Amino acid sequence: KAGITPAMVDTGAVLVTGETAKKHNAAEIVNRLSSESGKFVSAAAGPNLESMLSAMGSGIIDQSLRTDKTILHVDIGGGTSNMAIVSNGQVLSTSCMNVGGRLLGIDDSFKIWRIDGPTRFLMKHLGMNYAIGDIITKEDVKTIAREYAKALVEVMNGPAKSIVAKELMMTDNLDFSIPVDAYSFSGGVAELYYGSKKGYDDIGNILSEEIRLQVEKKGMNIIESGQADIAHGSRKMPESIIVRSHPLMRRIIS
Repeated sequence: KAGITPAMVDTGAVLVTGETAKKHNAAEIVNRLSSESGKFVSAAAGPNLESMLSAMGSGIIDQSLRTDKTILHVDIGGGTSNMAIVSNGQVLSTSCMNVGGRLLGIDDSFKIWRIDGPTRFLMKHLGMNYAIGDIITKEDVKTIAREYAKALVEVMNGPAKSIVAKELMMTDNLDFSIPVDAYSFSGGVAELYYGSKKGYDDIGNILSEEIRLQVEKKGMNIIESGQADIAHGSRKMPESIIVRSHPLMRRIIS
């Protein structure tokens, strides 16, 4: 679609991120891409590096420099939420937790087609007992999404303290030694948070609404990064590989 052939590419980097990096064959994918392409540096990005790249790709780093504000940026994708505190054009702290729209897959009839590990934990914690193929009630979906949203907003305002937030954390907590002035979102769930009506056969829409409710309850100052719809982790391609030649110029390859 872009009109670019492999022969036209001189060099680049392939980063396997998010849920893809957790898969059992992630290392094999990286090694194969590296050996077959020759001209590419290939690696699986850890959650902290991914958080930094998310902030860079969102444009929030330049925004912090222009506005002279400290901004906490969160990229909410299919399986993870990558966080970065940015101030004066610099990334000061990064973190990541298992919060994303694809962690529970449901169709229009609320039939479950996917349950990831973090959701299995939440179901057990909440006393629910569902399996793939079951019909889950809308209220139970809302309850699960609410727990994810509460945990995310909790760590956006300080260290993880609740049982759920601690369990969902993939890295250390953010460093809040510098006060945060504003917050921004990007990623697939952020598209929905900012008004998109798209559906992905998962809990993304409900999760975005629960995040909105928690944010409003806390009175948090939310700003748009300007690139909420193009940041990595878009749930349109949850198992994607991201090639980055420049943080603001990214091509997603299935």
